[in-house]
Amino acid sequence: MGLFYTLKLYQKVYIFIKQIINNRGDTLITLGTKMELSGFGDFDSSTKIIIRKLVGNQVKKINDSLGDFDRLSLHLKEVHKTEKNQKYQLFGKMEMQGKIYTSEVTDFNLFFALSKVLDKLKEEIR
Repeated sequence: MGLFYTLKLYQKVYIFIKQIINNRGDTLITLGTKMELSGFGDFDSSTKIIIRKLVGNQVKKINDSLGDFDRLSLHLKEVHKTEKNQKYQLFGKMEMQGKIYTSEVTDFNLFFALSKVLDKLKEEIR
């Protein structure tokens, strides 16, 4: 009963956050049926292709070594933006076998931040 209630609560919070993101105008990028990327809407198409490839390759490695996951959500937030510099904060959430794993990374390089947040999720699952 406790686990079922907790999962339902997480589902309601997830739907609520998803509605807030959609109302804010961020585009939600879906990769397959299990992966969602939010906050990545302002990048050009070539950067989005690199992001999709990087996430896809990392998730394939996670699947091969740890098994299949239920859902992956990545949310990007731009912080400390100046004229010459940009810092990215990434939040990752992966649901696997009824458990929820989270990670957070802040970096000046978007691609390094993506790689780090997925590596942290992989280490947390182990």
